[in-house]
Amino acid sequence: MSSVAEGNSTPRLRGESRTGTAPGPYRCGLFTWSAEHGFSLNGTHRYLLGTNVHQDQAGWGDGVTNRSVRRDLDTVKAAGFDFVRGSHYPHDPVFTTHSDEIGLLVWSECVFWGTGPGGTSPWSGGSYPVEEKHRPGFEASVRSQLAEMIRINRNSPSVIAWSMGNEAFFCDDAVLPEVRRFLSELVELSHELDATRPAAVGGVQRGGTDRIGDLAGYNGDGAWLFPDPGVPNLVSEYGSVITDRPGPYAPGWGDLAKEYEPSGDTPFPWRQPWRSGEAVWCGFDHGSIAGRHFGSMGLVDYARLPKRSWYWYRAHYRHIPPPAWPHPGEPARLRLSADRTVLEHADGTDDIHVTVTLTDTAGHPVSACAPVTLTIEHGPGEFAIGRRIRFAPDDPEAPGGPEGNALCALRDGAAAAFFRSYHAGTTLIRATSENLPDAVLELRTADGPPLDGPSPAPLDRHPTPPTAAAPPPGGRTVFGRDNPTGCSSHLPGRASLHVNDGTPETSWAPSPRDPAPWVAVDLERLVTVSGVRVEFTEPGPHRFVVEASRDRDTWTEIAAPVHASPSDASTRHDLEATETVALQVRVRLLHPHDDADEAPGIVALSVLGRL
Repeated sequence: MSSVAEGNSTPRLRGESRTGTAPGPYRCGLFTWSAEHGFSLNGTHRYLLGTNVHQDQAGWGDGVTNRSVRRDLDTVKAAGFDFVRGSHYPHDPVFTTHSDEIGLLVWSECVFWGTGPGGTSPWSGGSYPVEEKHRPGFEASVRSQLAEMIRINRNSPSVIAWSMGNEAFFCDDAVLPEVRRFLSELVELSHELDATRPAAVGGVQRGGTDRIGDLAGYNGDGAWLFPDPGVPNLVSEYGSVITDRPGPYAPGWGDLAKEYEPSGDTPFPWRQPWRSGEAVWCGFDHGSIAGRHFGSMGLVDYARLPKRSWYWYRAHYRHIPPPAWPHPGEPARLRLSADRTVLEHADGTDDIHVTVTLTDTAGHPVSACAPVTLTIEHGPGEFAIGRRIRFAPDDPEAPGGPEGNALCALRDGAAAAFFRSYHAGTTLIRATSENLPDAVLELRTADGPPLDGPSPAPLDRHPTPPTAAAPPPGGRTVFGRDNPTGCSSHLPGRASLHVNDGTPETSWAPSPRDPAPWVAVDLERLVTVSGVRVEFTEPGPHRFVVEASRDRDTWTEIAAPVHASPSDASTRHDLEATETVALQVRVRLLHPHDDADEAPGIVALSVLGRL
């Protein structure tokens, strides 16, 4: 392990110091969580390999069927994972009952979480109410949902932890002590309702919240900021790779592998004995208040077609080679298929996954994009938007910009939709595309009232498109507070998390041996960046450039390089930036060691912009 990691075993955090003491081993009849030896099941050590799962899907939102929940869990299991985190709310009860049946271990999570420190934007709500009058009702709601989650699922042997929530440190500074107090009370309530399982807290990489529960879940840069933290723990989120299908054939380790060098003998060196496991963010694309593109971090897309990263995990965890990828070429045929042809129940608990594929004359998939329409010609049933659904090539350059089309996108020669029926009978679905022969698919709904006359479902529904939230006063807001950070290097006790912890007494500083130092803030959403504020520990000389990245890989300069002279007495630089849609913003120091023994430290890095 590098000295960078060793210097951050107890990073200083904003607000109050850490509360509580490190929990000891948590033992149940079947499993043990230990700070030294990780997770054991039936007396045998087991490193958990998991994924986070939202339950919503394209078109139907959170109103998914039992069949869809089971299909998702089967997809997780088929890739070789043995652990699933129900993020970030109690899922439908079938989530745990089906996990029991197929042998997936479950982290069941409550609703206490936030996405930002609060402020003027509706998408950036803190985890805890700032106004005191709202607190009693809020706390009562969270307690009720935690109690219901435990009472509903406590007889499921698959559940190995109850989580109080996720990243509750995202809150207004004034209420951070209340957040810690409330988390502690939720832990006590969890123990009262079920003493056989640990009370976990997810996303504890900020705010001093990692020792409140029995089990700590570290997200993002928490994977390397807390090496061997002395508390039972796992990496509850890693990866966060934004890509549309097909995406790269790669795992997307992200921060998980930051402080380690994989080799042939040790391909996963971060899997230390003290760590209980890891869960990729995330299993499936999902809807997001931060925009459609930001929700595209899944191994499987929103319509439940796997990306190539899913096949990577299946190949490495189950030793099943990936299929032949669709080859470039002109489509000659349409292929219409389904995961099954009989819908067993017409009561809203069942559905069928229908896929249309563009193929060549031999029936091999081609990576092409042609408009395709699926129409229910006769019989019962509907798609999410009616009895007809039109798939169009997803064009990020089209009007609407990079958000593209989540519901009806046709990518890499394929698209999919979910079919439901509320009556018994036989349904004929026809796929059509200009200059291609039609394809048909017959489905049967076995159980339900007969269809008397034409289906009541409309041919087309036209859902109201979402509208962007009104910009805050002045047109811009501040992003980046307590978001994940990264850097090229740092001195002991001066890690990158100090550039956005809101604490003026802390700062980031690079190692004197670093020839090209930089520090970055991950915005965790796509932001149209128009300004950057950089505050140093001391007056000039400051020489730096500000860069932005949309993919965490390719960087573009967005503000003119700053070359402040030694006589410049300012420590803060407010820079206007070329408007750029970015996921990350970084400051790269230029000639850091000229006229100084040590590169200047940065107290704060803030990003101004809009969604």
